[in-house]
Amino acid sequence: RIVSVEGPQVGDLNLWNLNDVKERFYTSKTRQLHATHLSTGDRLWSSMPYMRPMATITHDTLGWYGWDADGAGIHDVIGSRCDPYTNNVLKGVDYDHCCHSNLTRALRARGVVDPEPLVHDVLNVFMCTGFTKDTH
Repeated sequence: RIVSVEGPQVGDLNLWNLNDVKERFYTSKTRQLHATHLSTGDRLWSSMPYMRPMATITHDTLGWYGWDADGAGIHDVIGSRCDPYTNNVLKGVDYDHCCHSNLTRALRARGVVDPEPLVHDVLNVFMCTGFTKDTH
């Protein structure tokens, strides 16, 4: 269960198979099988060669939002998480307090020795995004 406890927030959701971390949530395959934005009934698919549902969205309190006038919707699998590597390319600055780093620190705290290669693209929970004519 994922809950926004206060005000506008965004959550980066990664999923792994508890018994085999090589099987993980595969955003682009989920997008291909469902849509750019997910809601009730959509499944979160795992990476190849496993290709099986890892989770199903059973309830969405923001399902009413739909698509706004700018073409944006909620809960996307179009983008990635913010990360220190892209930040360094764009700004030439090392910054380690971002979504990717938070995820690697969380895995390390749970005993994962080398979490870096395990963190992958995410479901942007609660994020309002979309493609508009000027971004195609």
